[in-house]
Amino acid sequence: MDPQEIDNIELKYLELKDYQLLLLNTNVAHSLADSEYNTRRLECESGVKAIQNILPGVTSLRDVTLENLSYLKNEIDPTVFKRCLHVISENQRTLAASKAMKNQDFKLLGKLMYASHKSLTSDYNVSCTELDFLVDQSKKLDYVLGSRMMGGGFGGCTISIVEKSRVQEYIERLSVDYLDKFTIDLTPLEISIEDGAKVCSKK
Repeated sequence: MDPQEIDNIELKYLELKDYQLLLLNTNVAHSLADSEYNTRRLECESGVKAIQNILPGVTSLRDVTLENLSYLKNEIDPTVFKRCLHVISENQRTLAASKAMKNQDFKLLGKLMYASHKSLTSDYNVSCTELDFLVDQSKKLDYVLGSRMMGGGFGGCTISIVEKSRVQEYIERLSVDYLDKFTIDLTPLEISIEDGAKVCSKK
């Protein structure tokens, strides 16, 4: 999808019908986040510079397609290539997710969430064992459409799309599994999406 298509999407708050969003807080916070994100920024910047040697018109990774990147694979450091691959593919997933939400295609939205987490884990390397465990457990449950880490990574929360009637079952199951695996309690956070900020005029 062309990035400009996002401008043509009518924005409104998300209505998930028989599903709802649920956060699970891992209650872990690894100390890597700040330094590692600075490293990721530098890696992506070096990727842009390497790409500019071949494609001078590129100013940022949003100017690069996956096809361009694949063509340049042998010209870029392997780790930098993976970082760029995540950013470019995540941009595409974000646009696709916006379209899926507009079309109320929640199954596709869930698949994009799982794909996003996989990329965050294997290409951007900002997840952690605890987050990966929760996402992997969620994949086994047919009443969970999708799950991924959120925020800065290296700890924090997952966000999942869960069938409303089975939210409690989901919380209880993953809480037991998580406690058994890590001897840490999960903290569930049920949330809802509301209409966004508006300009209010005086009467």
